[in-house]
Amino acid sequence: MTRVTTSNPKRLKARLERIPMKRLGTPADMAGAALFLASPLAAYVLGQTIVVDGGCDSFRTQEPKRATPVTSAESSGSDRDG
Repeated sequence: MTRVTTSNPKRLKARLERIPMKRLGTPADMAGAALFLASPLAAYVLGQTIVVDGGCDSFRTQEPKRATPVTSAESSGSDRDG
């Protein structure tokens, strides 16, 4: 989050409403994930993205836009020239 958001009370309030934990993350929150990854407990963890965002990414308010489905004519190539 940028200083533009955190210094503007309306923007900050709107952002906090979308975070299930209702607070901004702290350096200690980030350090917990880093310490786990650097520890023997993560020895078998490979190729993962660990999101440390208070649950914000898990509870999106809008559905992502989906691509237009491919029709059977498009997938079979029946409309190709030549």
